Amino acid sequence: MSSKTRKHTPCSKVINKGIAYGSVVNFDVKTPAKPMNVKQTNQFIKQIKHIIEDDVRHHQNTHHRVSQLLTAQTGNLHAVWMIAHSKHFYTTLSDNLHLHGMTPVEAFDCAFDEVTDQWDPLFPMNDPEWQAHIRTTCRAFRNRIGRHVERYMLKQALQHKKAPVVLVVNQFKVEHLYDLKHVVKGILAKREGNDSFLDFTVLKAYELPMMVCEHDHEEGVSMIMDADQGIVISNPTTQDKKVYTARLTETHLAENPTYDREQRQLKVYAPIVDQRHLMAISTSPKYDGVAPYASEFNYVTKGMTPSVKELTQTYTDMVKAMKGKTCIIRIPDFRPDKPTPYLGSGLYTDIQSFCEHVDLYNDFLTAVANASRHGQVKIVVPMIRQHEEVGFWRSMVQGAFECAGVAAPPLGIMMETESAIQYHEDYEDVDFVIIGLDDFIEEVDDDYNRYDVVPKQVFFTRYGRDIRDLHQHLRLRNIEHYIQGNILSQPEILDRILKMGFRHICIPAGKMKTVEPVIQQFVENKGRYVGVAAQRLERKQEAEETKDMSHQPLKQDLLNKLEKHKQNRSSHHAIRETHKARQHKITKNASKRTPD
Repeated sequence: MSSKTRKHTPCSKVINKGIAYGSVVNFDVKTPAKPMNVKQTNQFIKQIKHIIEDDVRHHQNTHHRVSQLLTAQTGNLHAVWMIAHSKHFYTTLSDNLHLHGMTPVEAFDCAFDEVTDQWDPLFPMNDPEWQAHIRTTCRAFRNRIGRHVERYMLKQALQHKKAPVVLVVNQFKVEHLYDLKHVVKGILAKREGNDSFLDFTVLKAYELPMMVCEHDHEEGVSMIMDADQGIVISNPTTQDKKVYTARLTETHLAENPTYDREQRQLKVYAPIVDQRHLMAISTSPKYDGVAPYASEFNYVTKGMTPSVKELTQTYTDMVKAMKGKTCIIRIPDFRPDKPTPYLGSGLYTDIQSFCEHVDLYNDFLTAVANASRHGQVKIVVPMIRQHEEVGFWRSMVQGAFECAGVAAPPLGIMMETESAIQYHEDYEDVDFVIIGLDDFIEEVDDDYNRYDVVPKQVFFTRYGRDIRDLHQHLRLRNIEHYIQGNILSQPEILDRILKMGFRHICIPAGKMKTVEPVIQQFVENKGRYVGVAAQRLERKQEAEETKDMSHQPLKQDLLNKLEKHKQNRSSHHAIRETHKARQHKITKNASKRTPD
């Protein structure tokens, strides 16, 4: 089939809905590569060393926290690092790349396995148990580094891409999303990842459509990926492009609204997880900033703890891009739906987790403090359940910022748990609040989750009173509060929320066009009815006065008749009284003349 022939291909499974249009970029680490030249080989080996240093730093921090408990495992890791830093390893890796034409991941795996098999001093035959432990650690290290190498190679493959692309991968991994370029509009996987639920959760947060499609796709061809209907159109016709371009504009941020940002008298923010939408948000008059930036995805998609330098660069880029707009950064929210296996399980934003992972949280706060030198930032704490946690986090934030030599930022909390919303009077020592509807709905309702379409009547019947009470409590205390949730992308619910008095709204970037008519109507109506009640009362009084004036002659006639009737009644009454007096006198005189 010619590359210019339109091809309509159904996909076997939709992971996340949406539409993408761009040219195909195939990425498969198992595809045979051309041999690297000397310069390319040296550059790749240099990058491998950086990746290994990151992994060593992460595990050093991990084992420093629990060194008394993991002495044996630390010894195993020491053996791994000796292998990874040996001259033999890098020589073998260079030969695999330069002479044998292996792919980078394959070259690394083969070099590591070969050196491991020849490293006799680390595997004493008289201790089989230790030998097994070390080999298990080696395999885990090799697989972990292999994923990071794959992420690096993807970044290289997209390095010079300027136009939109649809990424086709052999098997999707969450590491593909780390520091992903904004040109990637959708992902096709030839087979599912190891955890489809994790893929769905992460891709939802990234607002990226993804499908599973076993077919091969030619490099560079134009493609429309319709994950709403589960189809792929290669080499689309002009009519196809016209239809899908109209649908894609529903999520386009660059188009200016018909109203001024200051005119609308409410502020709209975008919750984001990476930097792909920063430029659109910073330049679009539709948005007033970022609220919140979900920092935990830096950890989820990298597969290891980012360094302070790396985090500082991420947050600094965001602050600079916003150019004075609001920047709210959320403390990493590690929970089961956003797993980080290398950090262990049971990691939450409570006091105990902070104490167990103090290095991780201090690195995060230091990076935010460094970024705050370039502009104002705010920090928000997620999943608050006890009011004592507010004071703890405030002291930790202040301490980290003082160590960095900068002023502490405003500190807010996410009210997204049933206990926090029900007992909101306990949370007074906060600078601002974000009401998180997604987690609140999932916690209190067994019928709906954060991605469901909830009927308006059901939403306000079940949650409306709590939200209204919380809003009035915060408003009366002059505490700035935001409301966030996927459910706000339902126009009828957003309309009611605005009528309840909320003025700080957090709406996903991909849903802005859907609810823009609601905001437009709000802007047009705002102020239209100011003073209407007073005007109605004034018109009513004027109407009554006019009515009185128009009926004045009739009223005068009525008064004259009443007066005359009164006079007549008085006259008749006087006659009756005179008659009665005369009769009484006659009777009295008659009685006198009558003899005894």
